[in-house]
Amino acid sequence: MLPYLSAQPPAFVFLTHLRDDDDLHRIGASSFLRRYSDGEDDFRRKMCSLPPLVAGEISFGFGPVRGEVVVVMRMPDELLAGSGGRSVIEGLEVALARGAPVIGLGALIAPATAGGARLLRHLPDGVTLTNTNAYTAVVVRANVHEAAAALGLGPRAQVAVIGCTGSVGVPASRLLAADGFRLVLVGRTVERVRRHLGDLEGGARVAAGLDSAQGSDVVVLLTRAAGGDRGRGRDRPCPRLLVQRRPRSGRPGRHHRLRRRGVPVRPRGHPGPLGRPTHTRTGPAAGAGRPPPRRPAPAAPCRCERRDLSPVGARSD
Repeated sequence: MLPYLSAQPPAFVFLTHLRDDDDLHRIGASSFLRRYSDGEDDFRRKMCSLPPLVAGEISFGFGPVRGEVVVVMRMPDELLAGSGGRSVIEGLEVALARGAPVIGLGALIAPATAGGARLLRHLPDGVTLTNTNAYTAVVVRANVHEAAAALGLGPRAQVAVIGCTGSVGVPASRLLAADGFRLVLVGRTVERVRRHLGDLEGGARVAAGLDSAQGSDVVVLLTRAAGGDRGRGRDRPCPRLLVQRRPRSGRPGRHHRLRRRGVPVRPRGHPGPLGRPTHTRTGPAAGAGRPPPRRPAPAAPCRCERRDLSPVGARSD
């Protein structure tokens, strides 16, 4: 065992990989290999040929919970290539050798292993494998509870989950069903929804297409496929509150159609309070030399109820 490692097994191991060349210099052996390398390319090649190693530890305050970070010494493009799977398995073996009962997959480790499915046969009994999708599903559940409480409905709210068959949608739907919400499970096809969540059909409505969410109090949007139709026209689903996937970019006005119709938009996993989103530029040059923004024309009245859920607007960027 390396001298800097604790003899006590960690409570968990976070398995990740190199992100860029800057990460190469954060590894303990980098200064030695850099001294005996013929240029940057040779240094990079030597560093990326190292086996997975324990690069650090994670502790929470002064509590007894302590975890470790195991780094797979591969760049993102190498990790997603054909040989990347073998490197991830080697990293998993390091985590198992450390005695961790819980192993989390970070960065591109999960996509490179089909969400961890390709690693299951390498796990012994008693070891749990998880990824960020599980955490996101729990955050979605908390967002829906907050939204339903703000609407004064609680578990009586009807919640439409668009994208319920995805890696986040399936666990989020099961959590919401266990909490007693009236669910509308929306997927690409009804058959696909029944294949993944058929056991929930007794207490939930299974459907396909955005129009199926019409009349729901809260809509959870966990797919980008519906982005082009979201909030367009009076016949589209118009929820009283939308919990949606965090936008790929933070451009203001991304969901202005729904906002102008009085529907508060809550980015998935956003920690701030619910309410009408606001966008604020900071810094001395914010807005300098630019004309004031034009106010949009009044929108047609919406059939959903207009509510201000909080005096403080939630940011979506």
